[in-house]
Amino acid sequence: MGRKDIAAKAYLRDNAVFADLVNVVLYGGEQRVSPEDLTEMDTNEVLLQEAAENGTAAAQRFRDGLKLLSHMCDGRQEYLILGIEPQSYTNYAMPVRTMLWDSLTYDRQVKERKRSRLEQRQWGSSAEFLSGFGKEDRLVPVLSIVLNLSGERWDGPLGLHEMLEVQDAGVLSWVNDYRIHLVDPHGMSMEEIELFRTDLRNVLKFIRFSGDLANIRAIAETDPGFHNMSREAAQLVNLYTNAGFKYIEKEGGRVDMCQAMIDLKEEGRQEGLAEGRQAGLAEGRQAGLAEGRQVGLAEGRKEKCIENAKALLDALDAETIAQKLKLPLETVLKLQHGKLVK
Repeated sequence: MGRKDIAAKAYLRDNAVFADLVNVVLYGGEQRVSPEDLTEMDTNEVLLQEAAENGTAAAQRFRDGLKLLSHMCDGRQEYLILGIEPQSYTNYAMPVRTMLWDSLTYDRQVKERKRSRLEQRQWGSSAEFLSGFGKEDRLVPVLSIVLNLSGERWDGPLGLHEMLEVQDAGVLSWVNDYRIHLVDPHGMSMEEIELFRTDLRNVLKFIRFSGDLANIRAIAETDPGFHNMSREAAQLVNLYTNAGFKYIEKEGGRVDMCQAMIDLKEEGRQEGLAEGRQAGLAEGRQAGLAEGRQVGLAEGRKEKCIENAKALLDALDAETIAQKLKLPLETVLKLQHGKLVK
């Protein structure tokens, strides 16, 4: 399991965050599910596959998050098994994957019912015995939610029909279309994201604007929730957005992500200044070398002219030598009198 998966699993283990997600997906933000209604379930599933040669082979699979919801609905106690599958990329086989997960969870319920009936010897008919499931038995519904935490909008299939090669309407009408329940911040309006009550709202904003730090900084300045995010939420943001925020935990393991963004901006400014100074120094050194070369060449040419002037002192007058060699007349006169100091 990678670091992103570990961080997502740790964050979504929080019943408050889990309940928040369920309330938005199932009830449009209405607070119908509380953290106390949720119970952690075993995320391990064992799938028995027919082996190529003999017997069966067991494939062990783990879900990222699975909880049992138990709450009152219209005066009745209702149960629902909820799974959350956070994704760091678009999984183009997601409908089949969630269908497999949900089927395994239903299969486990059937097996548990069969084991319970065997232990209590409760079989009403031979058909029930052979089925391993009673006529009046009922299963707890299973719902899987796919949470897109990648930096891009989900562009994969949302249902099994989109994965099938056959598009004949007559055929498709007989093939069950297993749909996924997707939460994708890149495809949500800000009003929809605001329905969340926990810091999951701020996580989704970070994910949506992960490529636009200036925009997310402006949003954070008007949202007090950014000043008080959980450590797990901050870790999740850093891993999934590669933002590189450096933060200091406050009391209770809370983090001020707004301050972290300010610090990151200042750090970038200081790095920019340092790079600018280094570039300036390098440019100065190059300019100094060039100037030195020019000065050296000029001095060399001057010395050569003076040597030529000395050679012509006996043949030409001072004014003619000065004109021909482009030297100051004063310099030639000093040469004549032996007073030139180089």
